[in-house]
Amino acid sequence: MHGKALISLIYSVSRVGSSAGTGLGEYSKRLLKGLESIGVAIEPIEVTKREYSIAGKPMLGNLSLVVGTRIKRPAGNIVHSLSPEVIHPRTNVLTVHDIIPLKLKEMFSGTYYRERGNKMIFDKINRIEHIISFTQSGKKDLVEIAGANKDRIDVVNQSIDHQAFYRDPNSTLWEEGKKHILTVGDLNPRKRYDLLFRAIGGDEQYQVLHVGPVNAWGTRRDELRSLIKDKSNVRMVGPVEQGVLRQYMSSADLLVHLSEAEGFGYTSIEAMACGTNVLVNDLEVFKETLGNKGFFTKLEEDAIRVDIEKAMGNLHKPSNLIEFSRQYSIERMAESTVEVYRKVDPSIMKQQ
Repeated sequence: MHGKALISLIYSVSRVGSSAGTGLGEYSKRLLKGLESIGVAIEPIEVTKREYSIAGKPMLGNLSLVVGTRIKRPAGNIVHSLSPEVIHPRTNVLTVHDIIPLKLKEMFSGTYYRERGNKMIFDKINRIEHIISFTQSGKKDLVEIAGANKDRIDVVNQSIDHQAFYRDPNSTLWEEGKKHILTVGDLNPRKRYDLLFRAIGGDEQYQVLHVGPVNAWGTRRDELRSLIKDKSNVRMVGPVEQGVLRQYMSSADLLVHLSEAEGFGYTSIEAMACGTNVLVNDLEVFKETLGNKGFFTKLEEDAIRVDIEKAMGNLHKPSNLIEFSRQYSIERMAESTVEVYRKVDPSIMKQQ
């Protein structure tokens, strides 16, 4: 067992009760699970995010988190905030998933108040003693764009839950006689479903399914629905239970993940854990996490169409992808996180 120092973990949940299905929500669940599995004493502290759709965009969520966090009273000598929105005055370890609001300012600033809110949140980063980034490319962004001190940043890879994502095909979810392409995620505009839909929408050799929630991006939902209204081979399924998502992933020929920016891109690793090949655009973070097991393209319709065909003709064996995904285990992430905690409190002993 690890030493009995208490770790307070502060994380957000949505007003409807969970952030599951988002990168933050899944990370929070997996870290709690991983730390408990290796015997670390933790104090989970939830902060409710109250977000509203205004003019088709989510608003006020971060403000509710900042205010809600300040009234919490963590008991641990190590206080780990699992995102910058829930930094507490006693936070000494912080996970920064990404700095996308700073990289894609036009998309995420929108209004004066939102821009001020983003600046207020990210200005706090440099006050924290220890920062966790999921990738080396994320660490580079923190230093070059957010001005963080590189000596305070540790890289701890994200994880996936191999008890939830494993090979579990269900061919009844797809049309017979077609090549099956899956894309997964909420409707955040940085995720370029539109390029995929345009690239192969109407090409009846493919069936394309999008699975994921709206998450208050109502305007984006309407735009995408309009785009595919005359493309019978493309369908937006909406959110599904985790077990059904696993079956969609296991039964697809190819998962396509196109995005203008990502902090880690765990959906691609989950697909690999299900034995499914992955095509992504050529972001540095994807190159780092997927290596030679991923197929790569550019955010251009013609390139996407060509590279889908290339990937379909050179698929990796499912067993190789599953084995590759094991390096991103919950236990490995938890142990690496404990190494960061030891820099704050060396009394957290190594596992006996």
